[in-house]
Amino acid sequence: MRNPIYTGLMAGGLGLVLVGASFLHILTWFALVGLLSGKARWEERMLADEHPAYSEYAARVGRFLPGPGRIR
Repeated sequence: MRNPIYTGLMAGGLGLVLVGASFLHILTWFALVGLLSGKARWEERMLADEHPAYSEYAARVGRFLPGPGRIR
């Protein structure tokens, strides 16, 4: 995983959604996922500009999970 901290934040947020089980919790979790996804994409663009080998790494390693989210 390229962003294990973001994955942990999303998983913890999902746990709070399951405990709270309200529409506001669900809406907030979707907002968190959207924010962290956008932030990860922005950071990865900067990393690709700074480090030429980052694209090769991103093609092998998933963004938030081991398989999905690889850049091709």
